[in-house]
Amino acid sequence: MKHQILILDDDISRFSLFTKLIGNEYDSAYTAESLLAAIRKGEIVADTLMLDHDLGSSMNGTGMAKVIRDEKLGLPTVKRILIHSNNTVGGTNMLMILQEVFPDMTIKLFPTSQINDVWEELNRDKVALRNFILNIQ
Repeated sequence: MKHQILILDDDISRFSLFTKLIGNEYDSAYTAESLLAAIRKGEIVADTLMLDHDLGSSMNGTGMAKVIRDEKLGLPTVKRILIHSNNTVGGTNMLMILQEVFPDMTIKLFPTSQINDVWEELNRDKVALRNFILNIQ
């Protein structure tokens, strides 16, 4: 993995949306299990993780957050985690667990609908939205 942003989502159409909004310079993971494997191997170089909750695999975002907590997995390069799920309850559960694990990290709910709104406010500028995401504190 080699980009500043890593997106976890099982929905291929959502990756098309993210490419439209921020360009194609991001790493991707399609399951919680594949992201956890990359974390365990130390392969994450991103400073921003954008995570979905409803993943359609055997593990959802809350389950993944619990594994990160229970296994005390580190994310040394990550400065911020943005939960882009439109599932408010699931996203909030992830948020609370991840804030417990990484109290000094920026962790926020940033649902796809809000990402679209910011993109519109930035006059549909991919570079501006990407910079906005990379500077959320």
